[in-house]
Amino acid sequence: MAAVLIVEDNLVNQKLMQAIVSGAGYTTHVVANGRLAVEFLADHTVDLVFMDLMMPVMDGFEASRRIRQELGLRNLPIIAVTANTLVGSRERALESGCDDYIAKPYTKQQLLGTLNQWIRGSSDQFHPV
Repeated sequence: MAAVLIVEDNLVNQKLMQAIVSGAGYTTHVVANGRLAVEFLADHTVDLVFMDLMMPVMDGFEASRRIRQELGLRNLPIIAVTANTLVGSRERALESGCDDYIAKPYTKQQLLGTLNQWIRGSSDQFHPV
């Protein structure tokens, strides 16, 4: 069974995303900020990360950079999930190491569609970093 790490500081958003992802049959792990995500991924393997971008302690941009550079997890799909839809935020997320981007509020279909695309899709979908 595929495992998904949810990196989200808002408790309501954590529970919503976890319910959708686990309801689709995936194992879920949840952490509340980017620093905890980097620490978790140093010791655990997952198949995909949903990364909020705006969080305390360490934001998703910095966490994504560290996951790619310090941990060397270049093929791990990192999907930015954020309410920040300002011009340039998508590009900044992709430059920091995210592979895809979902804007909040999202639908269950959007979330699962993106998840399934990256987990069940072929390995040539993964962007080299």
